[in-house]
Amino acid sequence: MIIEIEDLAVVYPDGTKAIDGISLSVERGESVALIGANGAGKTSLLLALAGVLEAAEGVIKIEGVKLDAKTARRIGRSVGLVFQNPDDQLFMPRVCDDVAFGPLNFGFSKDEAKRLTDETLRRLGIAHIGERSPLKLSGGEKRIAAIATVLVMQPPVMLFDEPAAFLDPKAKRTLIDLMNGLSPVKCVATHDLSFASAVCDRVIMLKNGKVFADGSVELLEDAGLMEACGL
Repeated sequence: MIIEIEDLAVVYPDGTKAIDGISLSVERGESVALIGANGAGKTSLLLALAGVLEAAEGVIKIEGVKLDAKTARRIGRSVGLVFQNPDDQLFMPRVCDDVAFGPLNFGFSKDEAKRLTDETLRRLGIAHIGERSPLKLSGGEKRIAAIATVLVMQPPVMLFDEPAAFLDPKAKRTLIDLMNGLSPVKCVATHDLSFASAVCDRVIMLKNGKVFADGSVELLEDAGLMEACGL
């Protein structure tokens, strides 16, 4: 298993239990959609997996390594998080600077960071925007640039928070093709059920911070189950 979660609980400072005793595992090669109503715990689970939120209880293991204060940086190399809003991820003067930021922060030489950046931009078909300011990009271009900032580190696990949000149909189709071509394990938190069906082979439904259902994407066709989950 590449991801193992045992009895995970995440509690916010106001006492709200965002994640309430979740246990699950994800194998290599899986693409998992996390779906549920607002407040179900989708984003909180992604943030816990990325080490942004600390577990109040339970254990998270990535590639067999327990996530804690001592291993957080090491696991940071293995888990990439693409935020819902690309503007939270793109903060440098140029796209190429944003993509190079991760490798440089992890000690890669400038030459190696540039090589990885150029390679990633070409792979994603956005080499032509590498010198542009993120402020000058379309919504779809920003989304792919944000993915580039994570993919450049070649993590075995990629986490996506509402990646299709606010995209027009053409940009959404481009993103679907892109994500289906990515080899890392993908965990995708989304309200967009058609997008989930297009890029994932497994669905985990969350309700009130707990796993409500877990199975193939055919679960999305069960109207009664979806209604019971609050969708």
